Amino acid sequence: MDSILLETKTTDREIYLQDDAIEVTKYHCENLEAQVRDLYSENLKLRHDAETIQEEFEMTFARNNEYREKIKAHKHLIWEMESKMPVMIELAKKKAVVEELKTKKEELMRDLQNPEGSVIKQVQVQNKRYDAILKRLHCQLNKLHSNRRQWHWNIQQLEKKAAELRKCLGVMELQSSV
Repeated sequence: MDSILLETKTTDREIYLQDDAIEVTKYHCENLEAQVRDLYSENLKLRHDAETIQEEFEMTFARNNEYREKIKAHKHLIWEMESKMPVMIELAKKKAVVEELKTKKEELMRDLQNPEGSVIKQVQVQNKRYDAILKRLHCQLNKLHSNRRQWHWNIQQLEKKAAELRKCLGVMELQSSV
């Protein structure tokens, strides 16, 4: 009987411990259920907020697109008005000239870098021309120097002759006055 009593006490203790465990588990389950309800409620609120924000975003996006279209149309209108102004027409012409000059410059730069390019050949032709002109000018200069020396010699000869003639005249005047 002692063993039955001991077994009954052990079983009672186990039942008591199990009851405590059940109470703790129930309390824990109630807490978890409360947390689940809170999370579910918060989840619903967040979904509602997300839907509201999405709707606001779509409305704002639509307004922004409408505004962008208005600005685009306005810019186009301004551009059309400005493009008809004499200053803008002149600016467009000058831009075209600048682009043309840039293209020409690039072509000339490529041509200069090419030893067989037309610019190099033009420069060579010009150099030959200038060399020929320079040679001709040297010849003319040498001829002028030669002519100058000849004239200088002729002048000296004429001055000698004039001196002789004056001398002769001076002697004749002396003789005629005596």
